[in-house]
Amino acid sequence: MFIMEKEKKEVKLIPHEGIIDLKMSGFFYSRILKLSENFIKAHSQEEIQNALTQIKDKDIKEDWVFDLETLLILNNDCEKLFKDTNQIQTQELEEYVKNES
Repeated sequence: MFIMEKEKKEVKLIPHEGIIDLKMSGFFYSRILKLSENFIKAHSQEEIQNALTQIKDKDIKEDWVFDLETLLILNNDCEKLFKDTNQIQTQELEEYVKNES
């Protein structure tokens, strides 16, 4: 026969209302963008569209959709901070386009 005993353990938690300032380089932000891109590529276009609708409607039904929302919020907030601190640069890109003439 087993006798169960209560044991108290201490755990450290971060309160949901906790806020920190996080310094991040543009290089590390590019890694977050790549992570987001790979996450999105792992799902079909239909799945992503459905997920975006769930996010917009605040009716998330699947864990991965919650994760996608987290990535989108992180990307948006980082980009806003880079913009607010005048750290976004504009570059010209050349690309080939089909000439219909």
